Amino acid sequence: MEKVPNSAPPGSTDRNGDAATFTDLFDEFPGWTIKRVRQNGSGSLLWRAACAGAAGHLAVEVDSLARLREVLDELDRIECRHAAIALRDELRALGVDAQAYGLTVSAMAEGGTRRGVTAHRGVYGWTSGVLLGTVCDPAATARAMLPGLGMA
Repeated sequence: MEKVPNSAPPGSTDRNGDAATFTDLFDEFPGWTIKRVRQNGSGSLLWRAACAGAAGHLAVEVDSLARLREVLDELDRIECRHAAIALRDELRALGVDAQAYGLTVSAMAEGGTRRGVTAHRGVYGWTSGVLLGTVCDPAATARAMLPGLGMA
């Protein structure tokens, strides 16, 4: 995933001096465009994040970086649940016995063992930690899994 340049100075913090910095959020949530947009009437900063993903276009605006982290974390879980179901469906279309459980997909490999894939922070990865692809392209990820399932 390509990173989009941020619009706030590195290390920016919100009016409360939250430990979450803009750069931390930018690194933690790849694929999201995060901006400091303006100050509200009380003089506090407003932060906006937007992302186009498997569940559609998502956007949020909040008044602290700590709250933005909470909201983005929850939105990531929602997005990844949709992505796990999409991956399961793509695998089934390829003839793979696959089940989705929350943020994880379990797929039957040749020989009868199950392999696990998780969706997290915009990417799919084997439970061993090897990245497979982005949640925006479950079809490509399903095809990339086939060699690991002994079906290449």
